[in-house]
Amino acid sequence: MKKILFALRQLGVYLLTASILLTACKKDKDGTPGYKSGDLTFKSVFPEEGGGGTMVTISGNGFGDIRTIVFDKGDVVASFNPTLNSPGNIIFRVPNEVNGGPQNIVLTNGAGKTLSVPFNALAFPVVDEAFPTDFSAGSTVTLTGNNLDDVTKVLLQGTTDEATIVSATKKELVLTMPASTVSRAKLSVTNVTGELITSQEFLNVDVATHVFLEDFIDPAQSWSWGGSYTPSTDFKIMGNQSLKATYDKDGGLQIGMWQDLVLPAGTKYLSFWVKGEETERTVNLSINGNGWSGEKTKSLSIPAKKWTNIKEDLTAFYPGLNSVSVIKLQIQGATGGVMYYDNIMFVK
Repeated sequence: MKKILFALRQLGVYLLTASILLTACKKDKDGTPGYKSGDLTFKSVFPEEGGGGTMVTISGNGFGDIRTIVFDKGDVVASFNPTLNSPGNIIFRVPNEVNGGPQNIVLTNGAGKTLSVPFNALAFPVVDEAFPTDFSAGSTVTLTGNNLDDVTKVLLQGTTDEATIVSATKKELVLTMPASTVSRAKLSVTNVTGELITSQEFLNVDVATHVFLEDFIDPAQSWSWGGSYTPSTDFKIMGNQSLKATYDKDGGLQIGMWQDLVLPAGTKYLSFWVKGEETERTVNLSINGNGWSGEKTKSLSIPAKKWTNIKEDLTAFYPGLNSVSVIKLQIQGATGGVMYYDNIMFVK
């Protein structure tokens, strides 16, 4: 008898639990906690400003049945968990897509009633990529990243040399670069939220020591062997032409100086662009300098099918280099192939 009574009590508990769960499911079938919609009133927002990912708490009354949260500059929707609503508070994160600047967060409840809460969204410019990172007066550079549509000013860092904004979208900024006397500089990019200093450094072709731009530049000449090494309009970084190197097996691109190319004091980099083939290749770079006094060589991995900038730090690669006699570029393995080179130059 005791076992029977215990079993009946257990069955009663199970039935009661099931009834509660079913009721809860009916009330919560749309993901809301079941609070009735009412008038919305505002007490506080914390913090009062923030960027994408910032946790925001709005306090007041009537927040139990909030259905949408929208940042009204561009109508950017913020996601949130309705089950965490309470009549007095709602918690959510600023969406990463938020547009920067003062605006309202608009809360709408199940009855269609709204509340606008002032908020200053922080959306600093982001530059993930830049192409090309060489420039001259009037050349075009494209920045890609985020929060670029409201950029108001772009300067070469540390100068008043200002680029002209050609076009601006959320993800892309196209610039016409200014004339400048600096050899290289990062960019200062300012939008309504604030300033970004790019991680990318930009090299000024106008003040560099040139080896090849549209063609070989005196005293540079082609002393190449085993193939064809001539200017081509197939691809380019700037201007109209690059150097097309069609390597035969055992061939090599050799840029010789009929007299040593003297480097200005403080020269830091050998820079050039190279566009690879269908597969990644290894290219051996050699420099003989200081009046043919010695050669330094290193191997470079060149990705497939895209322009890659090589910026070789001469203080590590060839310490004490004052003048250049020969530059050689050979595909490792002597297998032949086609590579394109552009803007071969030395930069302070």
